[in-house]
Amino acid sequence: MNENEERRQLLIDVARMYYFENMSQQQIADILHMSRSNVSLLLKSCLENSIIEIKINDTVSRAHDLAALIKQKFSLKTVLIAQSFKNPERCLESVCRLAAHYLKSILSNGMLLGYTNDIVAYHIADKLSFLDYVKINTIQMMGGLSNIIKDIDGQALAQIFSKKLNGTSYVLQAPLKVKSSTLKELLMAEPVIQSTFEMYSKIDVAIMQITKPNLLPHIQQSDEICSKAELLQLSELGAVCHFCGRYLDKNGSSCNAGINERIMAIDPETIKSIPTVIGVSANISNTQAVLSCVKGGYINSLIIDEAMARSLL
Repeated sequence: MNENEERRQLLIDVARMYYFENMSQQQIADILHMSRSNVSLLLKSCLENSIIEIKINDTVSRAHDLAALIKQKFSLKTVLIAQSFKNPERCLESVCRLAAHYLKSILSNGMLLGYTNDIVAYHIADKLSFLDYVKINTIQMMGGLSNIIKDIDGQALAQIFSKKLNGTSYVLQAPLKVKSSTLKELLMAEPVIQSTFEMYSKIDVAIMQITKPNLLPHIQQSDEICSKAELLQLSELGAVCHFCGRYLDKNGSSCNAGINERIMAIDPETIKSIPTVIGVSANISNTQAVLSCVKGGYINSLIIDEAMARSLL
């Protein structure tokens, strides 16, 4: 995104927060870490650049109506809709930018934020920032994906969150998938791992990516945790949703697959007990996955792009 596009997106975000999320100029200033007078100038610039007319240009008013319909249809607490782009990566970044803005408005000092190890968490963490006196703790809700240090996994991602939120980051010291349910039971008995799982019930806000599972062996990534046999089984069981390391069918039920029993991650029932669980997804190809997660009752808030929003109705 070039400088002009970045500024236009900033103007759209400010307009959305002021006119549709009913935030004061001071609240917006606090979120964006700028003075109230700068926010006032940005709102004026919105008018001068036709971002704001009677409605917010760039389909925001339509997105607002879509959000209201989706919220009502699926009985969700919050639905936010970001701008869609033809480029999948740009579309995902658009959704993550909106998710970061939303987190800034609901997180407060001393809260515990749970997150999954994925590209969504990385983009959101990259866009988050709080004043030094605000300290928000974070915790990984799933084990590691690889023994290679990556920004979207393990210690590296935890360090980004710790730096941006000025709090303590807790890591699940275990792989995402283990060889057997017996080994999982043994690991769960380890004090360090056990203490991490005990903290999951204290999460105030959880944010997680929702995607369709990649069940094609010939295009699996080198660090893919599923074997070819497991991919075949998941395909036969009708897996359409992958979230927090687990697989769901179209009705939102857990696939009766062996891999689901060997995943080191927060328990699905614990997820349902968290006050605010935000599902984040982009691109119309993941619509069925989002529907599955909603039907299963795993999320109560949703942040998606406009194209997906239309496909949900």
